[in-house]
Amino acid sequence: IQRIHFDYLVCTVPLGVLKTGQPHFSPALPDAIAASISRLGVGLLHKTYLLWEESDWPKVTVPARIIYPTDHCNTFAFVLNLGDERYHGPGLFGYCAYACYPWAAQAELLGTEELTDKFMSVLEEALDDGSEVVIPRPKNVLVSSWLHDPLSLGAYSAQRVGSPMSDFDA
Repeated sequence: IQRIHFDYLVCTVPLGVLKTGQPHFSPALPDAIAASISRLGVGLLHKTYLLWEESDWPKVTVPARIIYPTDHCNTFAFVLNLGDERYHGPGLFGYCAYACYPWAAQAELLGTEELTDKFMSVLEEALDDGSEVVIPRPKNVLVSSWLHDPLSLGAYSAQRVGSPMSDFDA
């Protein structure tokens, strides 16, 4: 192990990683900071992106920019129409589905095909205008994995019961 000594160091590490006790700091973090790390929670937000070639997308009227599934407790909380190409590249059309806790933890355990199927059923329900539109399989699927990514171990810092707002300042 190579040791490097500095007079000062600015180090940013995700809270989920800090809660594991890694990296090891020498000297140890001040007690107030260690206590804040212990009290704060880590939240999870799962995202699944589906992208199609624009030419493959059926000629249907896309509803509002945000779709709220009818059963949002057991599936994605909401689906965002990604709009113009600056979000996903020229010639593509896409949606991003967001899953919040507790279903987000289950979503992170599903395979890409299963997530795609679940997402497609939400889209088909939302876009059903009675004309039996068939939505093709997406060209590309991107899936986040914040909970299982060893460099994040969670998506965001969250205030838990008993954790004062000042913990975020530590």
